[in-house]
Amino acid sequence: MKVVPTLEGGLKVELEADHDIEVLEMILTDAGQPEVLSAELAELMEASDDWDELMSPELWEMFYGHLAIVGKAVKAAKELGSLHIEKSSGDAWYSALNQARLRLEREYQLHSKGDLVMEDDVSRNAYIRDRFYCTLQTLLLDFVMGLND
Repeated sequence: MKVVPTLEGGLKVELEADHDIEVLEMILTDAGQPEVLSAELAELMEASDDWDELMSPELWEMFYGHLAIVGKAVKAAKELGSLHIEKSSGDAWYSALNQARLRLEREYQLHSKGDLVMEDDVSRNAYIRDRFYCTLQTLLLDFVMGLND
């Protein structure tokens, strides 16, 4: 898989191996469900009962919207042989990748285990996906979202 910036301010991910599309599909799986995100944020905020009524529906809508954008692009990549991340969808991609990384960290404690993360295939694969997601987020910041201009 190669990731290159486009002239239009986006990214193009060129799929080179059969499993590349599977890695991209894992973003959606690793990101999980908005109910989990909402509950985790509520715990951090020590929220009242109003949290579920006021914030959760808005977070769910935003979260599902981001995942829908990512899912549509990944589905198109299957047919095209490459993934295109447009400037207009940079925030959605960053959000989905961030949620995927947060869930991987919560489930596998990737950064607190050190070398222990490499003990089994499942943890090792989660760690590799986390590093890929982090790299893709960095490229989004540098080339799509324009935060380093």
